[in-house]
This record gives sequence, structure tokens and C-alpha cells, in this order.
Amino acid sequence: MVAFGAAATACFAAVYRAGWLATDEASIGLRALLVTTGLWSVVQTLVLLAPSESLMLPLYLVGQAVGFASVGAWLYFCSAYTGRSLHRQSRYWLAGLSTYAVVTTIKLTQPIHGAYVDTRLATEPLRYLIVEPGVLYWGFLALAYALAGVGFYWLYELFARTERSTNGLALLVGTTALPAVPTVLSFLRPRQLIPMHYEPLGMALFAFGALYLVHPTFFEVHDSDRHGVVDTE
Repeated sequence: MVAFGAAATACFAAVYRAGWLATDEASIGLRALLVTTGLWSVVQTLVLLAPSESLMLPLYLVGQAVGFASVGAWLYFCSAYTGRSLHRQSRYWLAGLSTYAVVTTIKLTQPIHGAYVDTRLATEPLRYLIVEPGVLYWGFLALAYALAGVGFYWLYELFARTERSTNGLALLVGTTALPAVPTVLSFLRPRQLIPMHYEPLGMALFAFGALYLVHPTFFEVHDSDRHGVVDTE
């Protein structure tokens, strides 16, 4: 709870500083990422605080919907930050919104069809929701990771083109993906690790680190070297 609460605080605190980026589009994307990740962290905290399964499950499903929205914000930010124009094209907006609508509808209607996950309440050593993923869950998770991976590729492609030293920023971006490991392990071994998404912690670390720790490189790369990226779309 402390970790997710700190992640939410870091994301919301960084929203203003995100406006320092050179273009409004990159600022919008980063702010959307910060807000969705912050909300996701808040919901994760509420899931842990909820006193009963009747509250835990709806909160968990809402968190799933907000979390998937953060993938879209991530791609929008990565496209704008690296100087691409994909985030401006209506066909990608239509595809993204349609995908999000379908996935979110399936997630939120889990109590009706029961095809997304199975859940039960654990009481020892503490009260928490045990989630057993179904095929749809793993499919949506793979889709989210694949889309997020595209954004990571765009960033590393930009770092490779720049003449500046981007080692610290590249390391920070790589660290962002590490919470995917406990996320997957938590669903495979729910008795050892509370099954939930830990990715908000990585996103919060990226936002705080980029805007406060390696911010000179983060802002400078966006301000100049991104213009060297060739957008083939």
C-alpha cells in the first residue's frame, strides 16, 4: 500500500513538470501517462484496503481498465517524444479506441460472463483477492506488453541516434519494464506474492526519474535529436 501510494503521489506531483517538454503533444502524452498511472496506483491501493471481496473485485476490474488506458497514453507519449506522427493519425486513434472499448467491456463485464478471471478471497496471512487468470486475461496482457514494447523500441531507437550520452535515461527506461516480472509471477504463484499488477511502480519510477533525476538529458534529447527520426508512416 505504501509503494502504490508513493507511486500515485509521484505521478500526480510530476504532472506540472511534464509541461516543460518542448512540444505540447509530448506534454499531453506524458501528462496522460502520469494521470492514468497515478489513478491506477490509487485503485491498486484501494484494492488492498477493501474490506470484502464484493468491493475488491469491482475495484480490481476498474484498475484493469485504467491500466490498459495507460498503454495508449504511453504510445501517444512515445510517438510525440520521438518526433513521429502516429499519434495524430485518425486510423490509429480509431484502432486504439476500438480495441480499448472491446477489451474494457470484456473486463468490466467479468461478473456476468466469468471468462476473464476467477477470483476468491484469501484470509491468511492477510485479506487479499486471489486472481486466477483465464485465457482472455493472458491474451490481453500479451497485447498490452506488445504495444508497450513498441514504445520502448521507439525510445531506444531515438537514444541510438543521438550523439549525447543517454545511458542514464536508457537504464531508467529499461527499469520501467522490470515490474512486469513480479506481475507475471504473482499470477503464477498467488500464495507467494499478491496477484496484481505492479507496473504502476515502474511507470512512476520512469516519470519521477526522467523529470527529476536525469531531466537534462530527458529534455535535451526531446528538444533536438528527435527531429532526426525518420517517420516512415
